[in-house]
Amino acid sequence: REAALIGLDLCAALAAVHGAGLLHRDVKAQNVMRESGGRLVLMDFGTGEELSGTNRLIGTPLYLAPEIFRGQRASVQSDLYSLGVLLFYLVTGKFPVNAGSMEQLARAHAHRERQPLRDLRPDLPEAFVAAVERALDSDPSRRHQSVGEFESALRESLDAPATRARGEAPLVASRRQFGLAFLAAAAVLVALIAGLIVWTGRPSRTEPKIASLAVLPLVDRSGSLTTGAGDAITEQMIAT
Repeated sequence: REAALIGLDLCAALAAVHGAGLLHRDVKAQNVMRESGGRLVLMDFGTGEELSGTNRLIGTPLYLAPEIFRGQRASVQSDLYSLGVLLFYLVTGKFPVNAGSMEQLARAHAHRERQPLRDLRPDLPEAFVAAVERALDSDPSRRHQSVGEFESALRESLDAPATRARGEAPLVASRRQFGLAFLAAAAVLVALIAGLIVWTGRPSRTEPKIASLAVLPLVDRSGSLTTGAGDAITEQMIAT
């Protein structure tokens, strides 16, 4: 979800750039800064050029679109490819095409050697995977044809459920499951404290008897229980 939200912010930034008749030509993680208020800012227009584009080999190699290596002109789709690489990197920590040199990178693009996002993150929503994979298509004509189109695809992924491989356990428990687990843990804690009170209440020749035990208020931070659940458990522990 966070990656999709970042993608939406960067789509808005690229829309402004393209609307001004320019290409960025170096969209990458290092050129995105987050302000203290949370707003994302696309920076560094040192490689920017007019929207018509040129065939200059400029930008950061691992973010460059395949057509640039083929000597074709940069375009809106070239910027969208770079944004797709950035989102791919955010959710995997890897690049879709890896190489140790420009020659190896150009060869990999020529043979369409790219890691599918689904292979690295099978748990991601299908809509998010489809949006990123389309942005990374080796043929610019099959990519999103505008920033707005990419933005719409990312927005759809926000409402899509996460998927998982067959037989794989859910990655995140539901709020109800979490709440039941919290109550069960609280019940165990109450029993343990009750046992401690009984145990410490027994006469001892070497240690003084504990006359009282302070119980600090419990706070429910799960967001899954009803209001006052923490207070009720605290009172039950005190009464015990």
